[in-house]
Amino acid sequence: MPAKKKEEPSWVPPFRGLIHVTGEPDTGKTTLALTVPSVQPRHIIFFDADIKTQGLADEFELAGTPFLAYHNLTLDFKNLMIKGKKKPEDYYHMIDDQVDGYIKQREDGKIDPRVAVFDGWTPIEAGIRAYSETIMQEISPYSQKQIKTMSRMTFIFRAWQASTSCRSLARSPK
Repeated sequence: MPAKKKEEPSWVPPFRGLIHVTGEPDTGKTTLALTVPSVQPRHIIFFDADIKTQGLADEFELAGTPFLAYHNLTLDFKNLMIKGKKKPEDYYHMIDDQVDGYIKQREDGKIDPRVAVFDGWTPIEAGIRAYSETIMQEISPYSQKQIKTMSRMTFIFRAWQASTSCRSLARSPK
C-alpha cells in the first residue's frame, strides 16, 4: 500500500500570534516590536501615539527602507480635529478605519503586512471606552446597572475586535 501523501491545510491563519508588550517608559518596547525576526520595515504598519518613533520612521525613509505605513496618530488626530472631530470615540474610529483599509488592501493582495504595531495603547483604549459608552447612552430604557454591564461588555468586545483586526492585518512570513 502506497504511503499516504500529507495534505497541506486549505487555510492558513493570517499570523501565528498576538504579542502585547507592556512596561515602564523607555525600556525598549518599541525596539522589541521592530526586531521581529525576518520582518523588514516594509512589512510593518506602525501606529505611533507616542511620537517617539517619528524620527526612526524618517531615518528608515531616508535609507530607502520605509515602513509599509507609518501613522503619527497625534498629527492624524490633530488634522481630524480641524475637521471638527474632537471626541475620544472619533480617535478610535480614525484608527479603526485605517486598520479596515489595510485589511482590505491585504485581502486584495495589494500589500503584505506582517506586523502591526500600536505604540501607546492608552489613547486607543480611551477611544474604545468612549465609543462603548456612547452606544450605551443611546439605550435609555435599561437600568443604570444594566447599562454599566453592557458598556463593559461592549468595551471588551471592541477591544477584542481591535485585536482581531490586528490579527487579520498581520500575518507570518511564508
